[in-house]
Amino acid sequence: MNEDLPGQQLENQVELQPQRKAYQFFDASWHEQLKYFPAAHGVACMYREEPLPEYAASGLRINVRTDADIETAVEEGRCLKADTIDELLAQIEGMDIEAAKASIARYNELAKAGEDTDFFKSSKRLFALENGPFYAVECGCALMLGNLGGLESDSECRVYDTNREPSGACMSAAPCRAADSACSIRFL
Repeated sequence: MNEDLPGQQLENQVELQPQRKAYQFFDASWHEQLKYFPAAHGVACMYREEPLPEYAASGLRINVRTDADIETAVEEGRCLKADTIDELLAQIEGMDIEAAKASIARYNELAKAGEDTDFFKSSKRLFALENGPFYAVECGCALMLGNLGGLESDSECRVYDTNREPSGACMSAAPCRAADSACSIRFL
């Protein structure tokens, strides 16, 4: 998968995966690689040996990672860690280990060649997975935080009119409220 794609296209690819999950793999070289991931790419894009001071803005906090952050994620089960690729893949339930190893071998081949001719990922972000320990983070389907427009309906799927009364002319496939906002992705 090419992580340079816009978020919706990445989401679409995750939706097609078995169990609707994908995994981001990285190795012990992640410290040096973060500088090639600008803030617009996602969350982590800076490495620090020491944690940020408590008074640092939350916007900066989400972009900075330390060794302690990664170890905490491992301890809490949000990140998998192993000395070898085989050991890492064995920790992932339902993983076709041989297919994954072949995929990683192909990715490493492309990274070492400096060009992704399969998915066209930017060459400045091609890093072979070769320096243990190795890590994997699950990427599941994204959820919306809220539905900021569109149809509003009640628990019986009756769509409200502009006076917030059931219109009688339109029904939704599922109740649409901010608390149930996945329906705006899947059903509308």
